[in-house]
Amino acid sequence: MPVHTMKNGGTFDVDTFRKNAWTTAVKRAGIDYRVPYTTRHTFAAWALTIGMNPNKLVRRMGHGSKKMVYEVYGNYVEGLEQDAGKILEYFGNDFAIL
Repeated sequence: MPVHTMKNGGTFDVDTFRKNAWTTAVKRAGIDYRVPYTTRHTFAAWALTIGMNPNKLVRRMGHGSKKMVYEVYGNYVEGLEQDAGKILEYFGNDFAIL
């Protein structure tokens, strides 16, 4: 099971998080189960949809290039265009611009 050392020196067990905190949160939210990693795809697609500065997105995602971000997450943007206003409202204007 993947265990990571956090900045504070503690350990973070991905499997324990998924089984306990994540599953509980998904149930309480009343949404269909998804693996936690899907939140990364959602974040990237939403950021691209609202026109976040691509260099900022690359830094936030920890990738090496804009090309990689567009190749991996660009396909998820299709169909989100009509929701751009709601996404921007959720994130806030400063999020996309900075």
